Amino acid sequence: MAINMVNRIATVLFILLITLTGFFVYQNEFAPCKRTVFYDIGNFDIRFGITKEKFLKTIQESEAIWEKKNSSNLFEYKPASKFKINLVFDERQAKTIEAGQSKQEIEGSRAEYDSIAANYKKLAANHEQLLNDYNTQAIEFEAELNFYNSRVAEINNRGGATPKEARELEEEKKRLELEKADLNRQRAVLNNRASELNSLGDTINTLGQKLNINVDVHNQLFGEAREFDQGEYQGNTINIYQFDGIGELRLVFAHEFGHALGIEHVENPKSTMYYLMEKQDIKNPALSQEDFSALKNRCNFD
Repeated sequence: MAINMVNRIATVLFILLITLTGFFVYQNEFAPCKRTVFYDIGNFDIRFGITKEKFLKTIQESEAIWEKKNSSNLFEYKPASKFKINLVFDERQAKTIEAGQSKQEIEGSRAEYDSIAANYKKLAANHEQLLNDYNTQAIEFEAELNFYNSRVAEINNRGGATPKEARELEEEKKRLELEKADLNRQRAVLNNRASELNSLGDTINTLGQKLNINVDVHNQLFGEAREFDQGEYQGNTINIYQFDGIGELRLVFAHEFGHALGIEHVENPKSTMYYLMEKQDIKNPALSQEDFSALKNRCNFD
């Protein structure tokens, strides 16, 4: 009976020792700041349209945001590590894809609008030049016609034209008629072009209104600043649910790595650890003073 009791106690102690040992190993493996946190890529959904190589490269760029100011190797990729980074497709990325398609449609509409508007501007400038030329010719024609009529009146007042004057008047009359016919043709062309320009102007206005409406709708649906729910840190995993481009993915990783270090949100909107993705520098991400202070406090860096 006593032997059985001893055996039971020994067994319990053994199990407790194994449990505590496992807990100690686990705690040390995922002890941020104290030692490098090794991670591996876990679930990887190809619907995001990114390769694993690019995904890993972006993760490593995000590590550097935290590591370069203190020269510490806080995170490192190591296959088969228990800490997993997963790429999980859900309605958030579906919405991002929808936003991207909406943006492409807007950019296509804007390109069409800009092209037509540029063509309109060119045609309008040409029309204005032709109209100025026409008006100059019309003024000159009016002066020539008035001179011709004055001469005819003068000749009639003195009793009629000589044969030579009659021939000259007839030639001048034919020339003026040809010039008038040419001006009429020019006027008709200008009227047609003015009508086409008006129609093109209406098209531009319609496209502009449609573009503005589409932009407003896009901004209402997709333009608001977003909380950092594109990713989630869960103890020994980081799940990535949403990103629009590599710059945004890099920032999401950096934010979740901050949480993995035990850092909470900070107040500066430009900070990596601000609760909204809003005013951070996507192209050249870096720790703000608030981020770095939080890192120093958490990890006891000098």
